[in-house]
Amino acid sequence: MKRIFTLLLSCALLLTLAACGGSKAPAPTDSHTSTTAAPPAESLPEAPTQSTEPQASMAETILVDNEQVTFAVVSAQENAHTGMQLKARCVNKTDRTLLFSWDMVSVCGYMYDPLWAQEVSGGKTTESTVYLDTVELERMGVAAVEEITFTLRVVDSENWMDEPLVDAPFTVYPTGLDPDTAQLPEHPDTAGQVVIADNGALRFVVERADRENNAGYILHVYMENKTDRNLMFSWDMVSVNGHSIDPFWAVSVAAGKKACSRITFYKSDLDDNGIDTVSEVSFTLSVCDYDDWTADYLLNESFTYTP
Repeated sequence: MKRIFTLLLSCALLLTLAACGGSKAPAPTDSHTSTTAAPPAESLPEAPTQSTEPQASMAETILVDNEQVTFAVVSAQENAHTGMQLKARCVNKTDRTLLFSWDMVSVCGYMYDPLWAQEVSGGKTTESTVYLDTVELERMGVAAVEEITFTLRVVDSENWMDEPLVDAPFTVYPTGLDPDTAQLPEHPDTAGQVVIADNGALRFVVERADRENNAGYILHVYMENKTDRNLMFSWDMVSVNGHSIDPFWAVSVAAGKKACSRITFYKSDLDDNGIDTVSEVSFTLSVCDYDDWTADYLLNESFTYTP
């Protein structure tokens, strides 16, 4: 059920974005969690040492050019207020309306969804901007946007179930570097973190809790996908202090990538259950193949986190 819910949520998000026509999206948050105030600086893990000297300087890069579409990243520009901006050119050579979108996006190895999609009418060309919130990325430990990987999908806007015209992974280097010179930061350990699961396929860590937050009680978690498959991490059968409260949390992590996320228990839900102080959070951590939901779970076990 959780898998189906997650898929429906993703489709709803993409429909909303298509209606926006590639306009700037807000800073991304996790599925079913609200945007929250940043925790105090002293509570954040120190960002790893990473060169910030390269500035956005990539030349126009054509990623796809065939009889049906052309897709190019025209330029990259760092903006002090909006972060990194990538200008993309989408060319539709067909007589149908097409939807261009990015999926499984990562920046320097960390999952980050810019929530970008662009509809292009038949026979038209559209330039659109992909926005990356560098402040949010810095919280993950990414000091400079040196590498971006994503899956480009191009589908018929009115027939999403048809075979995609394009469904392929790409990598771009906004600062003009290459695979040998781009620096991918390691994720530092956090004082007081609790390792929930760590095996040959994955790693899941609760790094810290925000107890004093207007939104409620927030757990900051970190994930690693050590496999060559895209994975979906989710929580089910969740309870707080013995009371059933579901944060409806799920995050996809591309093959070989990492992710930082927030799991929010809303204050209203805690109040409804008479919870003033969180003493324990119990949950089933499920990890499955994102692209093959009929495959066996990589992990489906119950755990208890005690702050």
